[in-house]
Amino acid sequence: MLLDHGFRTLGLQRIWAETMAVNYPSRGVMTKIGMHHVRTHVREWQDPLPGADEGEVLYEITATQWRQQIGNRPAFDAVRGS
Repeated sequence: MLLDHGFRTLGLQRIWAETMAVNYPSRGVMTKIGMHHVRTHVREWQDPLPGADEGEVLYEITATQWRQQIGNRPAFDAVRGS
């Protein structure tokens, strides 16, 4: 998983993602992998997409939150058998 690679391999302390507020499938994925909503912001666009008036959302997870979430599960590569 990307979070596993970012936190274990690259040593990142925070991973974030952004999408349109109306993009519920993407927001669902972010929530499912343990990210939490940080903020919603509305930007001005010259030629906005439908739903742009509802803004964009930022989700994030920290390395500490991720480690608490996974507990004692083995590293992703070990689970895959690589």
